[in-house]
Amino acid sequence: LDLSLFSLDLTKSVPSEEFAQLQATHLSGVTPFLREHWPASIKNALRGLFKDLGKGWFNIHETRSEIYDQSKLKRFFRMAALMMQDAVVS
Repeated sequence: LDLSLFSLDLTKSVPSEEFAQLQATHLSGVTPFLREHWPASIKNALRGLFKDLGKGWFNIHETRSEIYDQSKLKRFFRMAALMMQDAVVS
């Protein structure tokens, strides 16, 4: 599966309508991966990294929102989300 957002496998000039159709077809194959598999794999990787840390700044079992809001974990998740967005845009 080619995970680039654009299909660049053109060997000849094509009309704009055909180009748009090629891009739409290619993107329809990449979209399910970006919506389902990619976030799930990152979530599982992060849970695996943080599961054994226990109490502290990276406690994934924190239930109090005021504590979570001040934690480094919240900032880390925000950074991870921004990095994922940047990866899609880049």
